[in-house]
Amino acid sequence: MLFEYLAHYVRLDPMGPALANIEQTRKDVISLLIAFSIVFICLSFLVSLFISHRIAGPLYKLQKHFSELGKGNFDQELHFRKKDYFTELANDYNDMVFSLKKLLHRELPQKDKESLSSSMNQIQEAMPHVTPAGRTYLETALATLKEIGK
Repeated sequence: MLFEYLAHYVRLDPMGPALANIEQTRKDVISLLIAFSIVFICLSFLVSLFISHRIAGPLYKLQKHFSELGKGNFDQELHFRKKDYFTELANDYNDMVFSLKKLLHRELPQKDKESLSSSMNQIQEAMPHVTPAGRTYLETALATLKEIGK
């Protein structure tokens, strides 16, 4: 009914006051839609930036810790910020480093210590009886065995 009235009114007087009101309302709606679109785009950008930092930050930190681990540094624990993603990954990383450290620094059983000591003694006894080139190889092997025995 309203549309019929407006159509009738505009048909009677195309330059009437209703046409000006309709045109102003159209401009206001377009302006409002543009403003909402700009606000929505800005908010979307900020949210995506915030979320990407919660993902990229932990991955960057994990990469740095892997690099340190590759250099033999087992002493750094990995911790992420409270609201970061992948917090369970930090716990798993720390467990892995602890297990590796335990494996690398475990105490040799007494039987292995005795075998190692016996092998080192045999190498030292054989040193005077080998050529200078062979002596170099035996010294390297002896140094390796001493390192293992520490």
